[in-house]
Amino acid sequence: MHYGPHFAVGDLRDYDVHVEPVNGVGVDLHYHALVEPFRAGGTAHVALGENDEFYYTDFSIPRHQVTGTVTAGGKTWQVAGQGYHDHQWMNIHPFVAWHHWLWGRFYTDNFTVVIYDFVTSEKFGFTRVPIFGVLDKAGKVIFDNRSQAEVDTTLYHDDVTGKDYPKTSRYTFREGGSTAEFDITWSQVLETRDMYGATADHYGLAGEKQRAAYDAMGIHPTYLRYYANGTLTLTGPDGTSTTESGDMIYEYNYPGRPDARADV
Repeated sequence: MHYGPHFAVGDLRDYDVHVEPVNGVGVDLHYHALVEPFRAGGTAHVALGENDEFYYTDFSIPRHQVTGTVTAGGKTWQVAGQGYHDHQWMNIHPFVAWHHWLWGRFYTDNFTVVIYDFVTSEKFGFTRVPIFGVLDKAGKVIFDNRSQAEVDTTLYHDDVTGKDYPKTSRYTFREGGSTAEFDITWSQVLETRDMYGATADHYGLAGEKQRAAYDAMGIHPTYLRYYANGTLTLTGPDGTSTTESGDMIYEYNYPGRPDARADV
């Protein structure tokens, strides 16, 4: 893909991302996939509506080795680390489709985890759509949730956005005789966006004009990003369990208005 002087070129195993500096910020990065692509449920396709007239698709390669340079403030740094890549297609605005979602990746020495816990808007019945995948050290998918999840959260109140959010989230997924338990507890708020706020932001998503549009849609969009600790426990059909813990970053995108039926 080319967009002016910027580009992303590759074969989804190895590819290069180049962004010419914009307002002083640019990147030149090489991605090398460490795992195979993940298509939740085998297709990565979520259908919504009485006749499946709406769709939402997320295709990801959730773990890469990333090397290259980052430029900011007149300086350029060599960087090396891990990264994530996905593609999303849809024929419905996310704020119309979803009341809220938790989205994150979790890496340990032996596992890669993708979690995308959607809850639909009232239009679609506040239905939970829990996407959860585990890939092993060889990069192969070993757990792909295709069933409903057991979810238990403890909440806290955020004064900036005026909403309650999970402080801890515990998920239990059962699939094909195996069980995956995933616990998340955040320790630091990295970013807060009150898109329903009266003050305009540099994303163009907040301010009085936008608030009027959100009121017309019946939504109250807010967004938080967290640094957290995660713990994964996998139990096989024979009862053997493996547990690994580590840190992670996840987002909590909350377009909907607070509603007890949405099970935050």
